[in-house]
Amino acid sequence: MAKKLNVKNNGKLCMHPIDDIQDQNSSQNVKKIEIKNLSVIRIPNPQIILKKVIRSRETSMPQIIFTKINPTKYKVTIHGAKTPYALVLSEKFSSSWKLFLPNGVNEAKTLKGLISRIFGKIFAFILHVGNVSISLEASKRNLTSYFNDSVIEGMHENVFLDENSLETFGQDPIAEKAHLPVNGYANAWYITPKDVKGNTDYSLIVEMTSQKLFYVALLISIGGLLLLCFMFLKSLIRK
Repeated sequence: MAKKLNVKNNGKLCMHPIDDIQDQNSSQNVKKIEIKNLSVIRIPNPQIILKKVIRSRETSMPQIIFTKINPTKYKVTIHGAKTPYALVLSEKFSSSWKLFLPNGVNEAKTLKGLISRIFGKIFAFILHVGNVSISLEASKRNLTSYFNDSVIEGMHENVFLDENSLETFGQDPIAEKAHLPVNGYANAWYITPKDVKGNTDYSLIVEMTSQKLFYVALLISIGGLLLLCFMFLKSLIRK
């Protein structure tokens, strides 16, 4: 008895018995194997793939209240900053715009920083004793708010010179490497909790540092004028 080997359409390999076949050219019985529609498919070894699914964390936007001190200085108050966020200043991008923590929180540890702090304190003392303040009339109410009161634009103070004008002298700026241009022209800082010592409520000062050159020149001019007055008075007394 011969056996017929074929492949069914369902892809299973089967063998079916068939009757012995008499060859017309031979009187001997032969056995034949008939194979039809056979295909060979490589089945690779199964692979285990592990996929890491990262679920996005819910982020909450902090409340930001900013006040324009003058065209080169802004004070920003932050509430509830638990996660990193971007602070955008809609002024023309410049590397001279810097971000500072007030009240000497991030003092520079260099000799230049020490000299700058001493210079700033002398300047502030002179202005405080002389009760010197140059300003325009400030707005008396908050101007507007954005994003459901998440960002509030406070009063514009328009103070051009007072004892706080050099409060960032001798301070290191924060988020320097994360200061980038956005919207084609504006300034943005990506601020993380590490930048602000892990605090969630704090204040920031955004300042155009090139303005400090004006204050330095002004202090030198005031010092020179006082010296001339002293020498003039001294000469009068001798006479």
